[in-house]
Formats: sequence, structure tokens, C-alpha cells
Amino acid sequence: MDARTGALGLKSMKKLICILFTLTVLVASTFADKSRFYKDGKVIDTMYVDSEDGLRVRDYPSLKSNRLCGLQHRLPVKVVAIGKEETIDGIMAPWVEILIPRYEWNAEEPEFGWVFGGYLAKEMPKTFAVPKTKDQLKFYIETHTAFRGTYKTGVDYNISFFVSNNSVGIGIIDEYGKDSDSGKITYVSANKFEFAAKHNDYTKGTIVLSNIMDNGFTGEISGYKGLNNGRPMSLTFTLEDTNTYCGFNSVALYFRDYYNQTNELYSNPYFSTQGFDFPHTEKELDEEEFVAELIKAGVSAKGTIYEQQYHDYWNSIMAEHQKKADEMK
Repeated sequence: MDARTGALGLKSMKKLICILFTLTVLVASTFADKSRFYKDGKVIDTMYVDSEDGLRVRDYPSLKSNRLCGLQHRLPVKVVAIGKEETIDGIMAPWVEILIPRYEWNAEEPEFGWVFGGYLAKEMPKTFAVPKTKDQLKFYIETHTAFRGTYKTGVDYNISFFVSNNSVGIGIIDEYGKDSDSGKITYVSANKFEFAAKHNDYTKGTIVLSNIMDNGFTGEISGYKGLNNGRPMSLTFTLEDTNTYCGFNSVALYFRDYYNQTNELYSNPYFSTQGFDFPHTEKELDEEEFVAELIKAGVSAKGTIYEQQYHDYWNSIMAEHQKKADEMK
């Protein structure tokens, strides 16, 4: 073998080694990325949206498919199946089939869609995103239990504003005793909403939010006659840890500990007579029916006495959807 042949052989060997190394890295990175969606050989049950701009749900695992709805940052979603891989925005990850959140269903039957897995995380992201749109402001209000801001002029007079479940509750304590009212919220922009009681023209106003944080905000209230005669006034609103009621048509359903609150809800005369509102109907559920509806809605039962019941319901559904997802690859 002459020197030229030897040099060519060495060059070919180096090229082969380089190709093999590149392939090894690609395979390893692909496996590592896909492994994020599994635990103990099973698909992870619940993941979280990790995108401050939100995440689109599509009817097919492709950017060219139809958009079904949008999901906000930090929303927990029920994973159903893992699909084909794709590189989007420089991220290589599989498409993931999810149960669409119940508040987006057109009726009472479960609906499914696809999201790009590059924007899903195992744990809820710690980063808080200040709302950029009125939909994100609505999400911010709904996913927190209640914010309270109180105006005090003395021992015998104060006004408390409670912002929760898309409404503003107002409690007044003065020399005449106690009074209360509430007004439904209409979202105007990323930092502004209006509120107005259905049958009381006195309870209405506007709140402009600033310095918005995960645990509260500053709110400038105007238009409410009971506070500074309707002229603008700034109050500090802080988050209160209360188990506020919500229905199946709210994103708050996925942020409340309803499995562990079930006994409390059904021993409370107020909640037991209210029923739990659905997107299109309203019906009262007994305790067993309520748990079944939580499971059907994909609300995680991890760590509760209903966890096995949850998996018994979803295991066969997930197996069927995974089979179809594998056929698409």
C-alpha cells in the first residue's frame, strides 16, 4: 500500500468515525428528548404548557392542520398518546395527543387534539408570565382562588373587593351593618376589566391592573360610587388561599384540589344545593358522579384515593389512542 492509498484510507476512516459519532449523538438526543414523556415505561399522565405565548391545539400532528383551540402558559394537560417526532423552532420533540380541557368541549363528550411536545414540561413552570392579552388576563384571574383589596377609613367602615371566578365581590361594613354585592367581569384588555352587577346599577366600575405578580397586583378602581365617589383610587390586591367554587366550564377546574375537597363540598349546604355547571347544561351530581366527571375531564387524581379509579378509566382509552398514533408514524 503506497502513501497515497494509506492517506486516503485514514481520511475515509476519520470520516466514518465522524459520521458514526454524529449519528450516536442524534440518536442519544432523540431518545433523551422522547424519554421526557415517559416514566417507568409508561406515558406520563399530566404535563404542563411551557410557553408564555401559549400553545396551539391542532386536529392532526402537523403545523398545516387545523387549529382547535389555544392553551395558556402553565396549564396542566392530560396526555393521551405520543406521536411522530418533528423539529420545530429548532426543538426536536414528538407531537403529543392530549385531552382538550373540558371548558373547550362543544358538548359533554371528551375531545382530543395534538400539541407540539417541545412546549410541554413535566413540572409546572415556575416562571410567572404577566398577561399580554385579555384572554391571558382572564386565565390569570380564573386560575387563582381569590384576590382581595380593602379600603379602610376607620374601625367602623371598610370596603373589601374580592376578585374571583370572573366576578368582583364587594363587601361593605359601616355604621349600618354589613352589605354585599357582586358584579360580573368583562375583560377589556391585557390589564383592564369592567364589572357590573346584573340588577344593580350601583355596583359597576373599572379596574386597571398594574404591577401584576403571581400573588397579587395593584388595581386602580374607578366608576364605583361607593369608593371615592367613583373617582379613581388605587388598592393593593393580595392572593387569598380560599377554596372557591368553580364549574366544569372554567380553567380553574384544573387548579383546584377537588378530589380532596369532595367531602367538604358535599357536607357544605351551599355547595350541595348549587350543582356544578357544565358548559351547556346545569345539573346536580352526587359525590360519586362528581368524581367520575372529574376523571372524565382529565383532572389529575395523583396522590388521592381516586388515583386507581382514574387509571382504570384512562388506561384502555390511552392504549387505543396510542395504537392509532403509532399507525400515523
